[in-house]
Amino acid sequence: MYLKRLEIQGYKSFANRVEFNFDGGITAIVGPNGSGKSNIADAVRWALGEQSYSALRAKRTEDLIFSGSAQRARMGLAEVSLVFDNTAQWLPVDYSEVTLTRRAYRSGENEYYLNGNRVRLRDIAELLTRAGLGRNASVVIGQGQVDAALSLRPDERRSLFEEAAGVRLYIDKRDESLARLEETAHNLERLNDIISEIAPRVETLRRQAERTEEYNGVRQQLETALLQWYGYQWQRQQDRVTQVEEKQRQQTAQLQVARERLERTLAERDALRARQQQLREEIRQKRQEGDDLRSRYEEQRRRLAVIQERTQAIGRQQEQVHADLAAVDARRSDIAATLERQAQELAALDSAIATQRAAASSAQAQLGAAEAALRLQRDELERARAAAFEIATAQAAARNRLAQLRKRQADLQQEAEEQHRELAEVESRAQAAQQQLEAAESSRQQALARLREVEAALRQTEEQVGAASSRLDQLRATRDAARGAYQSLKTQHDVLQRARSQGSHLYEGAQAVIREQMPGVVGTLASLIEVPVELEAALEVALGNHVQDVVVNTWSDALACIDLLKRRDRGRATFLPLDYVRPGRRIPAPALSGVRGVAAQLVNTRPEYAAVCDLLLGNIVIVDDLPAGRRALAAEPRLSRAVTLDGDVVEARGVVRGGSRPRNRGYLAQEREWRELPGRVAAAHETLAQAEAQVRSEEEHQQSLRQQARDLSQQLQAARVALDQEEQRSHALRQRYDRLSQEVTWRHSLAGQAASAVQSLAVDLGQVEGELTTIEQSLAQATARVESLRAGAEGEGLQELRRQVAEYETALAVSLHSKQAQEQFIAAQREALARANAEAQARQATQARLQQEAAALAQEMEAAREALHALQDAQQRLASPLAAAEAALQATEEQQQASEAAEAQLRQELQGLHNEANRLSFEHQHVVEGLDELRRQIEAELGPVEVPDVSGPRQLRLALGSGATPLPQVARIPETLAQQVKELRSRLRRLGPINPSAPAEYAEARQRHEFLLQQVQDLSHAADATREVIAELNRAIHERFTQAFARIAREFSDCFSTLFNGGSAKLLLTEPDNPTDSGIEIVARPPGKRAQSLALLSGGERALTAAALLFALLKVNPLPFCVLDEVDAMLDEANVHRFRAFLEQLAQHTQFVVITHNRNTVEAASTVYGISMAREGVSQVLSLKLPDKAEESTTATSAA
Repeated sequence: MYLKRLEIQGYKSFANRVEFNFDGGITAIVGPNGSGKSNIADAVRWALGEQSYSALRAKRTEDLIFSGSAQRARMGLAEVSLVFDNTAQWLPVDYSEVTLTRRAYRSGENEYYLNGNRVRLRDIAELLTRAGLGRNASVVIGQGQVDAALSLRPDERRSLFEEAAGVRLYIDKRDESLARLEETAHNLERLNDIISEIAPRVETLRRQAERTEEYNGVRQQLETALLQWYGYQWQRQQDRVTQVEEKQRQQTAQLQVARERLERTLAERDALRARQQQLREEIRQKRQEGDDLRSRYEEQRRRLAVIQERTQAIGRQQEQVHADLAAVDARRSDIAATLERQAQELAALDSAIATQRAAASSAQAQLGAAEAALRLQRDELERARAAAFEIATAQAAARNRLAQLRKRQADLQQEAEEQHRELAEVESRAQAAQQQLEAAESSRQQALARLREVEAALRQTEEQVGAASSRLDQLRATRDAARGAYQSLKTQHDVLQRARSQGSHLYEGAQAVIREQMPGVVGTLASLIEVPVELEAALEVALGNHVQDVVVNTWSDALACIDLLKRRDRGRATFLPLDYVRPGRRIPAPALSGVRGVAAQLVNTRPEYAAVCDLLLGNIVIVDDLPAGRRALAAEPRLSRAVTLDGDVVEARGVVRGGSRPRNRGYLAQEREWRELPGRVAAAHETLAQAEAQVRSEEEHQQSLRQQARDLSQQLQAARVALDQEEQRSHALRQRYDRLSQEVTWRHSLAGQAASAVQSLAVDLGQVEGELTTIEQSLAQATARVESLRAGAEGEGLQELRRQVAEYETALAVSLHSKQAQEQFIAAQREALARANAEAQARQATQARLQQEAAALAQEMEAAREALHALQDAQQRLASPLAAAEAALQATEEQQQASEAAEAQLRQELQGLHNEANRLSFEHQHVVEGLDELRRQIEAELGPVEVPDVSGPRQLRLALGSGATPLPQVARIPETLAQQVKELRSRLRRLGPINPSAPAEYAEARQRHEFLLQQVQDLSHAADATREVIAELNRAIHERFTQAFARIAREFSDCFSTLFNGGSAKLLLTEPDNPTDSGIEIVARPPGKRAQSLALLSGGERALTAAALLFALLKVNPLPFCVLDEVDAMLDEANVHRFRAFLEQLAQHTQFVVITHNRNTVEAASTVYGISMAREGVSQVLSLKLPDKAEESTTATSAA
């Protein structure tokens, strides 16, 4: 047993931790589609180090982690562990149980663990390869992978056989050996190149060491002579510095006095500005207070207008209530008159009823005797009469109701017409009021916009006035600074021009020649060349004293200048006759990193002076730093020296000079400054003119802004008055429009009620008229029926009696019913009179309430008028302090103008003092630069110097050896000293550059040369040994692959015949003569068919062929365990039995985990795991152990 346990947590559909325990033999995993079975095979493949997302059925690492569902949150990591039984030590580690774990996070990070210790993926891959589970081993095989083995090209199919033959480890070692061999060859090539490069260097260093001793002796003599020469020059220059510094101290005292006066003036100006700011704030507060009072005044005035409007509205309501009371009283009078008429009619009706009853009684008495004989006919006659009586009663009631409805209809139509007429009139007035209100509101908005526009403009103008004051101060300061800069540059230009005309910046000899303006003199070398700024320090050192060499046209011009110096005892100078100078050959600069170029190529000059530059700079190279200079001199021995950008020097003879940069400017920098100074003076003058123009413009702009602010204040007052008027007019019109709108709504309601009543009454009239028509028809029929019965049952006399009695009784019934209807009508009129009385009482109550409201509004109106008068008084009291503050502000502005004029005068005086101070500063700078130039010359000749920070004469201290030696103070020098220095320098130039470290460098180079030769020999031996290893590996690969291929071919043929129950198949090498690199072809002939291409096989035949190849590989090279994912899906029932037989046979040496749907395959398993998908999207596991195929024990674990 090799694979003991599989543990999954968070991987794809397995959310919680799940354990699969495996025994030896076959373990089956079953379940419906989509339950997560294949995720188990993917988990094994992933834990073994699979890097292809497509093989894992994913696109990125996040797809491998449980993504959650509606009932379950997603997880942050996925982890799979494989636990192996290593008792037989099939894994090359000293553990009886080995656990491989792989963990992935949503960030994409993957971690690998071996028995809980974190390791690299490469460590896992090497361990599995040595155990026969390399990347091409068929540990996890899916249905698609089985078929893919048949679809591979012959050369691609070879990897399967190499893994089965166990030569993959040898192939990997051979590839590593070939890579090492290639690297060794590359290293040998590099070593040979280095040896070829340094061999000439060794000989050069040997020659350089021989000149070092002679050079050091001459150099010592030159330094002794230069101490005397520079001690004399230093003393002279120090005296000039002392004189200029005394003048500067006096000028500084005058400047201090002028500055104090200006500071007092500025303090007064600042106090005035602070007072102005205070007054402006006070004015702003007063104006704000005035605005508040005006707002309160307008609010109170609007409140008063509202009260007045409400009073008027109550008056109108009282008039309306009075009119309504008059209408109710009229209606009450009409009802009373109607009741009186109805009472008279009711009395007349009572009299008629009495007469009718008497006549009916008489007729009844006459008829009594006749009726005794005709009882039977009377019953029927009575029924007919009763029906006729009822109909007649209904007729009377309908007629009475119809009369009432027609009268009510006429009243309602008259009322509706009146309401419509009044509604049209009110709507017309409301429309006119709305138009007036819209016009007034538009005017108010315009007035408000104008007010806000003026307020914004006033605020903006006031802000502009403040900003203009600040800007004017800045512009004045800028103007003063520009004037100072211009005066400083002008003074500097004038001083420098006088100094150059006198040649005071030059040595004594060159100064005399330039001052005398000798014929043929072109100028100093520094004035004839232009140098980039970053190269000035380097070229200053490269030229040394030659920077002040005088260039003349001819040899005779040089002799004339020398004669002048001798005659006047004006020192010495170096001359460069253009017709005599022979240019040195310009040596090309080596193409190395850090080398800028030969100095002669880096300067700009006219063509006629190029020979001079080549003579002095043609063999000097400019470099970035000293190491680059050393490399350049080593690469080109003809160069005399290399100079860095910081001024450090390394000479070919080995001398190195360097240190900190001099603080003063060199001659080349002074010449550049002289060339640039006129342009700077012109630019400063233009800047000053622009600044003065800006000051004048800003002063005019400030005056304009102040006048604009005064105009805007007046416009603001006018805008406020106009807005108040428009607001009053708009408010009054809005009150009128609101009242009319309410009245329109009320009139609409009344008109609607009247129309509804008319429509309802019209319906009632129609119904009553229809009922009356029906009743009259029924009455005529009933009357005819009574007459018919009476005529048939009686004689003519009795009939006449009965007719009379019937007429009397009918008339009596009609009169009684009319009386009843009249009484009902009288009751209705009395109810209407009661309603009219109630309405009159309500109108009277409303009238009383309106009188109370009118009295309360009168009191409010009086209080509002008193508040309005109080606000008017407060506005008048505020006007006087505001005017006083504005007057005070104007006075402070006038004082500020006077202060600014005084300030300008003081600044002009101060500028004059500054100009003089600048002139003295420039003069001091000039003499100090001369001192620094002398120091630079001493540094160039004698090395770094130190100047102690003491008052009085400054004496240089030179860093000579371990202690500092003071430069001697020399009042006079021998006349032969200059010639002695010149001869010693000539000897040094003839010796050329030396390399003081040549012996040490020579020993180091020789030792390195011998070491490299030994390295070449060692690498050659290593390459030979590697080639022998590669040859041995090739032989091992050839032998093992040939033997394994033969066995696999035999097993494949046997498995094919068994699975197909006949037929034949074979494996062929595409290159039999070269089996090590040959591809592999598969030829298959199913039973009853001829040999054909694999592409022509059916799906089932391809599956059986692939299974035969798989089983052949496993027989030759049994794997510790193998996972098969539905590889039997394409097989029918009979083929599955043969597949199962092979599986059981191979299970004796290989542990199988089979994912399948096939029942026959499941029967071969000793353990079965069932996978299902829970509702929350999580795979669940059920395990069944079948040790003897009869007993079953179930253990359920759930990932939910």
